[in-house]
Amino acid sequence: MKIKRVWGVFLGSLVLLLPVRLCQQIFLVDRGTGFYTDKGVTSIGITAVLAVAVLLILLMTSRAKDHPTGEAPFIRSGGAAVMAMFCGFMFLGEGIYSLLAQPAIENTAINAVLSVVGMLAGITVLLTAYDLATGMNHLDQSPFLGLFPPLWGCVCLVGMFITYTAVVNAVENFYDTCTVIFLLLFLFSFSKYMAGLEGCRKLFIYGFPGVLLALLTGLPSFVLTLMGADLSSAFPVSLHLLNLVIALYVLSLLVCVYRHEMKKSGSPVLNGQGPVPMEQKPSEGTEPAGEIPSFSWSREDEEKCRTVLEGLKGKEIFREKEKSPYDENF
Repeated sequence: MKIKRVWGVFLGSLVLLLPVRLCQQIFLVDRGTGFYTDKGVTSIGITAVLAVAVLLILLMTSRAKDHPTGEAPFIRSGGAAVMAMFCGFMFLGEGIYSLLAQPAIENTAINAVLSVVGMLAGITVLLTAYDLATGMNHLDQSPFLGLFPPLWGCVCLVGMFITYTAVVNAVENFYDTCTVIFLLLFLFSFSKYMAGLEGCRKLFIYGFPGVLLALLTGLPSFVLTLMGADLSSAFPVSLHLLNLVIALYVLSLLVCVYRHEMKKSGSPVLNGQGPVPMEQKPSEGTEPAGEIPSFSWSREDEEKCRTVLEGLKGKEIFREKEKSPYDENF
């Protein structure tokens, strides 16, 4: 199963669900109670289509064979580097803002841990931005640095379940929970991929659902914030915006990893088959294996050699080439 077909499912479901999701959050939510005014009809439809899309993505990507080479990739992408830099600064800004201004989590201890881990994750993402811009890979030599972004997701989940226990079963908070889960799984798989510990298949398994959910939750939240309206979700606005930026960062990584794997001959994650052996071509100036190289000497070359040997006062002489009594290949 080719990954480009998964792109079709992802883009098709996004185009179908995003307008409905925006209309639902703007016009079909009671700002006083936070409940839907259409008795949950649109919520059921969105959840059903979203579930089918995610299941299709998981099925299509999981069927692709993955054969990690054990070698860390070296990827260079200007667009992904820009998005990584933006995401890294967003991590740092949200961590500082939550720690010094408006806490993202009501629990003081968890909010402090989330802020500190978020800033460390921001440093890691900025380092990734540098690697993507220069074609280097620091996670290959220091793989522990890649643990900070998924660790941020784990702390965020703990904070959500502790702080929003009373509303965690609501549809909106369920979307937010699934978003964080898929994003942290992608960030963890990306760290392992860059360290050469596994192939890229899991990036597509977790990346597409994570981006889809983050866009469907983050964009409406961003629009409602600009309108000055209250959110129907208990998830903080700052974390919604951070999830939105992470989604764009993940999307850029999916694109550059896809292109990087396309350059490999017979990439298993892209064609759903095993690796195709590369055709061995002789390098320039060499003969194919199994054949004895032949040399052609001109009369001018012989004269040059004779001149050099005579200058060294050697006893070597040149004779006309005689036909060999043996096979011409010897």
